[in-house]
Amino acid sequence: MTSKKTTILANEPPQVEPVVPPQPVEMLDLGVIRPWRLALLIVPDKVELILNLTGEVTLGRADPRNAIQPDIDLRPFRAEDLGVSRQHLFLRLEGDSVAVIDNNSSNGTRLNGVRLEPGRSYPLQHGDHLAIGALDVQVLLLSNPLD
Repeated sequence: MTSKKTTILANEPPQVEPVVPPQPVEMLDLGVIRPWRLALLIVPDKVELILNLTGEVTLGRADPRNAIQPDIDLRPFRAEDLGVSRQHLFLRLEGDSVAVIDNNSSNGTRLNGVRLEPGRSYPLQHGDHLAIGALDVQVLLLSNPLD
């Protein structure tokens, strides 16, 4: 077995690589749309529907006979019995906020108890309650891409 020896010569300084501290990395904005992350809490069933919102989504109840399919189908939550229209409302990004628009639904939409005017946009806040017909849905704004 051979052993290696290290010899340090007194006249030569040791070779040491300088330690460079890591530099903070700047995030590049590549123009990619970053979604809002929302939870729609179906209050009576205690079920959360999580979605990434990058534009507009329709909430309502599907009607396969008439080929109507909203983006978010509320049929599993007794939507027909509770007066949810087929294309009841829209959730839409508007500027730096999320808005709700009643789509001229048969039984209307209420935001925190106040009936919405069909076709008009209303900004949503974290914790707001929507009565979609008689279905109670709480809106939870989980992440804002502008923060």
